[in-house]
Formats: sequence, structure tokens, C-alpha cells
Amino acid sequence: MNKLGRLRQQLVGGGFIRPDGLDKSVPRNTYMNKLCILLILLSIILTSCGAGKPKGGEGISYFGAAWLNNERIIYTKQVETVKFHYGWLAEVANMTSELIRIDYYICTMDLNGEDEKILKQFSVTDPKGGGNIRRIFMVEDGKEVPLNTDTPQRPSIYSCSKDLIVFVAHFSEGGAGGAGPIYTMKPDGSELKQVVEKGGHARLSPDSKLILYTAADPKAVEAYEKYRDEFKREPPQGLPGSLWIINIDGTGKRKLVEPGRNGVWSPDGKKIAYWVMGGITPEGKRDYDYLYIIDSDGQNPTELTWKSNYPLEWTQDGSMILMEGGFYNISTNKSVKLPKLAQLPIEPRLSPDGEKIVGEPKGFDADICVTYMYVTDRDKAIKLLKKTHFKRWED
Repeated sequence: MNKLGRLRQQLVGGGFIRPDGLDKSVPRNTYMNKLCILLILLSIILTSCGAGKPKGGEGISYFGAAWLNNERIIYTKQVETVKFHYGWLAEVANMTSELIRIDYYICTMDLNGEDEKILKQFSVTDPKGGGNIRRIFMVEDGKEVPLNTDTPQRPSIYSCSKDLIVFVAHFSEGGAGGAGPIYTMKPDGSELKQVVEKGGHARLSPDSKLILYTAADPKAVEAYEKYRDEFKREPPQGLPGSLWIINIDGTGKRKLVEPGRNGVWSPDGKKIAYWVMGGITPEGKRDYDYLYIIDSDGQNPTELTWKSNYPLEWTQDGSMILMEGGFYNISTNKSVKLPKLAQLPIEPRLSPDGEKIVGEPKGFDADICVTYMYVTDRDKAIKLLKKTHFKRWED
């Protein structure tokens, strides 16, 4: 039988031709073949429906680390709840995810990254505005307490004393505003109070009576962002902002200096170091950023250095200012780096005793680490305390 005849027999007779080309066929419609077909179809249906696959999960990240005291670190734990969606048939391999909720926990932990305690919880459902019911609330004693706001409260930038915690609930991670409501509360999470409607980089004074923060005129922020979006560079006037001081009970608000951002108190509370972000020179080049010092009553602003990162902390002896990348020595007008064995984290914060620094390890996002100022052991140069991870739901 020629090839055409064998093919006709296969199609009409319901059999198949052996590889050796002999004119023999085996019936296809056996019970075994039927069972295999049924199993394949069942597998496709179950896979298409997502059976046996994770239904979603929680992305857990950490940021905003600072010192509650010498023995405990305060930080934000962000939990993003995600639901998975699987495609059908040819789209079985395709998977999309839907962000359905974000929880922000204000937590503390010990220096080993253990003994985590939750002080406050801010939450938002449908954070991306996908059409579901959006709710913004706090959780107190297991009950939801609605918040009178249209934007999620993302706590960060902590400043603490033994009696009080100050923090900013940012509207967003970036943008020229970089600000939100400023709150105070007790170290155990009680007596939460909003003292500023919108501000950033809040710092508690050494005597725990005043709050220093950054604010910007909404019109100036809008103009800044419009210019940056249109021309893809910083505008000539730089990032807008001014420094303000207010009493911890929300009274006595007064402007300290403008322009100015990211102010930090000296240990005695008599001076404030702050940052002025440069814009674009007439030649089209980026101007430098400047570090200033001013008296806490707004007198005697003095430029210390140019080409500066913004200040983050003042050492207890008042001789140096901690910035991104190192320290600035006020008396010598020079930058000072940590010992070679120590690694300075991103967004570093100095402990009250001046011995330890907490922040985010370089090269990682949303992790928390601690390092020591004066280290002789390489193993102690940096210690990772919290690491971003994803926890899947299996059912």
C-alpha cells in the first residue's frame, strides 16, 4: 500500500500506521486512550481555574527606621495584600495581580530584630482605586476607626523622646510635597493627636516641647511639579519649602526660615541645621545644595558648606552633623567618613547614645539594618534586622 492509501486508512478507519511502515493499524478508540483524553481535559480545566495555585499573598516591607531609645528601634511595616487572577485555556500561563489592601503598622523591635510590638495600624482598601469600595481607617482594639481623609496615611519619619513620638503620615512616597499630617502619640501608642494638617520631616525638640517641620506653599509645589514634568529637570528656583515650628499641642505655629528644608535640632535646642536645595543655573547646570545653621529663634542664618546632602541628625556633643554618606564636622568645615569596616546605611539615624546607626542597607529596598559607629570586628560592621519578603496563600 502506498503512502496515500495508508493515510486514507488512518483517517477513515480510525487507526494509525506503525513507524516501520508495515500495513498494520491499531484501533485508536481504546479505553486507555479515552481515559488519557479525559485526564488531559480535566487537567486543563483545573489549571484554567487556578486549582492548586496560590490565590494571593502578602508583600511585607519595612522602612522609616529610627530610635525609640537606645535599646529599641521604631519603624513602619507595610503589608500589601494581593489577589492573583489566572487566565483561561491558552492564557493559563498568564497571571495578573490585584492590590486589594495595604496595612501600615507602626512597630518597635529590639536590636536583634525580634520582640516586634505594634503601636498603631493605618489601613486602606482598594488603594489603586480599581472600583471597589475604598476605606481609609485605623485599627484600635481590633475595631476599624474611619479617618476623615481621601488619601492613605503612610506613617514614617519618626522622632522620639522618652515621653513622646512624633511622625508624619505621608500622602505619597515622592513628589515635591513629600508631606502629610503630623501626629504625636505616647510611646505605648496611646493618645494619638494630629497637630499639623500637612508637613514633612518633623523633628521633636530636645525638651519635647516643640516640633520642627518642613512645609511648602501648595501653589509653589504645583508649579515645581509642572515644570519638572514638562522640562524633565529641576526648575531654576529649586525645590520649594520653608521651616516651621509649632508647639506639641498644635498651637503657636510660626515660620522659622524660607527657603529651607529638613531641619534638625542641635542637642541643646539652640540651633537648627537645615538644607537648601539648589535649582538650575543660568547656564543650565544643576546648582549645588547648601547646608545652613540658624538660631532656633530664626536669627543668624549661616551657610556652612555647599554641595551638601540634607542633614539627618546632630551628634550629642554638637560637633558633627550626620548626613547621607557621612558626617560633617562643623569646626573643621570638612566631611568625616565612618571607619572602613563600618557601612553607612541609607537614611541613617543615630542612636541617643551616639554609638549605633539604623537605616536601610545599600543596594536593598525596604530593609532595615543596624551598624556601629566604632567597630573593630568585621562581622559587626552591619547587621540586617528586617528583610522584605512575600508570603503566599496556598488556599
